[in-house]
Amino acid sequence: MAEYHRVAADLHAGRQPKNRSLLSEAVTVKDVCDHQIRHGKKLFTPEDIRRMLEKASIPLRAMILLGINGGMGNKDCGRLPLRIVQFDKGVYAHGKISLGTRSDATREEFDKVLVKRNLKRKGVGFYALRHTFRTWAGEVQDPHAVYRIMGDVVPGMDAYYVEEIELPRLQAVVDHVRQKLFGTRPTAP
Repeated sequence: MAEYHRVAADLHAGRQPKNRSLLSEAVTVKDVCDHQIRHGKKLFTPEDIRRMLEKASIPLRAMILLGINGGMGNKDCGRLPLRIVQFDKGVYAHGKISLGTRSDATREEFDKVLVKRNLKRKGVGFYALRHTFRTWAGEVQDPHAVYRIMGDVVPGMDAYYVEEIELPRLQAVVDHVRQKLFGTRPTAP
């Protein structure tokens, strides 16, 4: 399973994977189930996230919200250039900013909040917000919009043919996640 993640990371970064034999192999349901049994699900509940927000510092609270509302990882948040944020529209134009998720100040501060709230589990850290976002966002059943929000490439031939994803589709995804997290839909500015 780890080798699949390396291949995906290489492809995502625009590099040719070292192990090209995996390109034609599909990850099976059994692979996913085995991985979840060994490592547990990397998923938070809405209550878990609300409890984290209560104990987080203001900067960490902003990063948690970017993680759950935009599928961003901790380093994505830390490296988010202000020049790509369109504050008037409440959006940012981005692809994947960083593939790294290891050892940094955000992760360490986030882990402290997890421990304080009794939410720390082996293998579950900031990046589980991205897993949670993807799981909840998938309920909208607009995978292209979800891929775009997460900064991922639309898979298959659609990557060549899908030229644009309209803002209302993206908004529907994030509104659903917000509804799931807070029980309310945002009001128009």
